Amino acid sequence: MIVFALAALAIGLSSEGISSRLDVLEARAADLKLGEAVPFAILSVDGAFGNPYEVLGIYVYWDAPYGQVGRRRAIALAKHEINTTDVVWASSQTCADLEAVVAEMEDVMPPSLNVPGVGKHERFPKMVADGVIYTLSARWPRWEDHEHTNGYHISFSANVGNPLGTWSEALRTTASSCWSSIPPEAG
Repeated sequence: MIVFALAALAIGLSSEGISSRLDVLEARAADLKLGEAVPFAILSVDGAFGNPYEVLGIYVYWDAPYGQVGRRRAIALAKHEINTTDVVWASSQTCADLEAVVAEMEDVMPPSLNVPGVGKHERFPKMVADGVIYTLSARWPRWEDHEHTNGYHISFSANVGNPLGTWSEALRTTASSCWSSIPPEAG
C-alpha cells in the first residue's frame, strides 16, 4: 500500500511539473493574435527531459483586409519555446506544403476513451513516462456522424508512435526551414 501511495505521489508531482510548464506557453500562444486572427489550434510538444519543448499556435488568416483585390487565405504557425519570449513564424505563403500538412490535422483520429477494467477494453492501459508528449487542442471539432452539431473544443494528448505524434512531426519537419522572426502580413 505504501509503495502504491508513493508511486501515485510521484506521478502526481511529475504531471504537475509538466502541467505548469505547459500552461505558461499555451496561454501565451492562445492569446497571441495575427492581425485579428487567434489560433484555432494549439500543438504542444513536450520531451520527457525538456527537449524538444515548444508550443505552436496554428492560424487561418487573411493577408489583406476584406474587399481588397487579390486577398488570400493562408495558414500560419507561431512557435513559442521554453525559456524565451521570442516568437518565430512560418506561413503557407512562403513555406511549401505547410497548408497541406495543417489540413491533414483533420485526419488525426483522437484516441478512444477507455474505462479500465470495466469497458470494452478489459486490460489497463500501459503508462509511458518518457518520450515526447504531444497535446493538440482545437476549437470547433465536429462529430463524424454529423448527427450532432459542432463541438466547442477538443484536447487530447498522446506519446510517440501514434497518429498525433506522426502528424506533429510532419508539421514540425515541414516548418523547420521556414521560421522567421517577422510575422506574416495579416489583414
